[in-house]
Amino acid sequence: MDVYGHLFPALNAALNDRLDDVFRSARALPESPSTSAIVALRTR
Repeated sequence: MDVYGHLFPALNAALNDRLDDVFRSARALPESPSTSAIVALRTR
């Protein structure tokens, strides 16, 4: 969108709106207690 973004200002606005919607919905999800570790590591 950097090179040709000026040709499609409506798409840029729609992209910004959609990204904002996705961000807000992700922030609204409850955080589970097991989110401290993404992957369980095993020691040998």
